[in-house]
Amino acid sequence: MDIMKKSIILSLVSVVLLSITGCGKDRVPPDSFFEYMNNPMDKEPAKHVRDDGQRENRSDFSVDEDVEYETTDFDISDSSEKFTVKVTSKYVYFVFKHKSTAPNMQFIIDADNSFSTGYKSEGGAEYIVENNKLYRSLDANVWNWREMSGENAKVSAITRLGEEDIVRLNKELFKKNGEFQPFSVSAQALDKRWIPVVVSPQNYTKLVVDNTKYSINDAPILASQEYKEQTIAVRQSDTAIELYVWAVAYDPYMQIYLDTDSNATTGYKNPDIPGFGADYMIEDGILYRSNKQNIWGWVYVQPLYVRSWREEGKVAMRISVDRAGINLPEGNGFNLYMESNNEDWSQTHFLPQGGSFASVK
Repeated sequence: MDIMKKSIILSLVSVVLLSITGCGKDRVPPDSFFEYMNNPMDKEPAKHVRDDGQRENRSDFSVDEDVEYETTDFDISDSSEKFTVKVTSKYVYFVFKHKSTAPNMQFIIDADNSFSTGYKSEGGAEYIVENNKLYRSLDANVWNWREMSGENAKVSAITRLGEEDIVRLNKELFKKNGEFQPFSVSAQALDKRWIPVVVSPQNYTKLVVDNTKYSINDAPILASQEYKEQTIAVRQSDTAIELYVWAVAYDPYMQIYLDTDSNATTGYKNPDIPGFGADYMIEDGILYRSNKQNIWGWVYVQPLYVRSWREEGKVAMRISVDRAGINLPEGNGFNLYMESNNEDWSQTHFLPQGGSFASVK
């Protein structure tokens, strides 16, 4: 079977070295990306040439009669609860609730939670479940996939067009040396041109699936405020920084700015935050590097692993950032602040409040 496709997730930008700039602080990188993806111009639409051509309503099993489905070892959902992964003693279930009747469906799986392995332009994907068939990547740099066979590659599915898609995979697929391995996955409903129309988690990040129990009490708090009871905290290691954010609710868009050289004369300068030069920005789970001095201009770096869960009536997120990826040597401190924005990218509030920023030693 001939399989062809251009990358359709945000990591495509790293291949084409797309540099994104704007005319003001409220213009954000995804605007340009979504415009690129949804108006392909003379670019060949992403596609797989397949025999069946599209999904149809189907029911290979019943969740009401599936004992495994009801005896979940653990489950993880994205913050908007469109997409949930359930892990049981025998199976892994992908449960994607959406209203789309799009003819194509993909679950993109990074089996080892590493950007350095698997197909790079899909964020390090080893597998893709596409229209209820499982494929394995054959090349890290080229779109080249082989449909898998055998009991461990069996895909059972429930498809309710305009409602939800449920995929059941054998848990053995996610084991190494007999042990279940954490992995990450995203879900996409795609139109007939293979352009995503519904994505979860949003902005082409991935849902990290592991059985580690994270808590909002794992990291020391940097700043809190009454607005939506929002809090940010940071925990450091020799190789990474872990950003914890939690709130009772979130505005549509969130940006975390990092001053990694603690030098206000470098990076993006927001006049509302004096004494701060942003060298990097995390926007909805994507890491960008400043490529302009004093004005708005950003270069895509990579997606980040974002873990999300509910705790104490709040939605919590844990964002992992490699120190090497932001040029932050072991032992060095940094500064940060967070900005939330509404649907039209107008700023609603800062954290900390009052035009200040927080310092991490």
